Amino acid sequence: MGITAGAERSSTQSIPRMVGQALGVIAVVFLAYEAIHFYLRDPLHYIVDPTEKSFGIFWPRRLPLLMHIAGGTVALFMGPFQLWTGLRDRHMSIHRITGLFYIAGVLLGGSVGIYMSLFTVPRAFGIALFMMATTWLLAIGLAFLAIKRGRIEAHKEWMIRGYVLTFAFVTIRYMTDLPILTLLGPARDPTLGWLCWVVPLLITEVILEWRRTLGTQNLH
Repeated sequence: MGITAGAERSSTQSIPRMVGQALGVIAVVFLAYEAIHFYLRDPLHYIVDPTEKSFGIFWPRRLPLLMHIAGGTVALFMGPFQLWTGLRDRHMSIHRITGLFYIAGVLLGGSVGIYMSLFTVPRAFGIALFMMATTWLLAIGLAFLAIKRGRIEAHKEWMIRGYVLTFAFVTIRYMTDLPILTLLGPARDPTLGWLCWVVPLLITEVILEWRRTLGTQNLH
């Protein structure tokens, strides 16, 4: 009877874990799909058609832009492998390798992003992009520091924040298509520069802290 009860408890406890894993896989597939859609829609034309007409206002700084795209692309496509808990649990070596590529992509994309933001007009938009790139680098730096010190949970949370910032490149493209934002006039681009990463990061913080804030407190 004790064995049966234990088996039933084990089965019951495994259900939430299975649901969580399924939701995780769905989330990773969704992120990968959106990343591919964004890449085909926006930055790909700079690579397949490297002409002055294709680059437009970015032509004088086409090399830094391509470096930024290269770093962002690596980070965008390596990120889902970092968030995939099943891969991390079963193939840690692959998780580490993709993690190194991810960090390298962020370092390149973020550093060049800071440089590009200095020449972005309007200046208010450039300031928003500067802060986004700086926060991006900071999040990944703290994720790396956490794992080096063995702080696994802190590492996971900073990696999640980092990928939310990586995904801001996709978010801003979708926000750009929202007709309601045209009502902002000249303030539209600077507003987008903040909304695309501050709002997703705020939502992420609420989700990460929800359990710790509203969970059951242990009484001693």
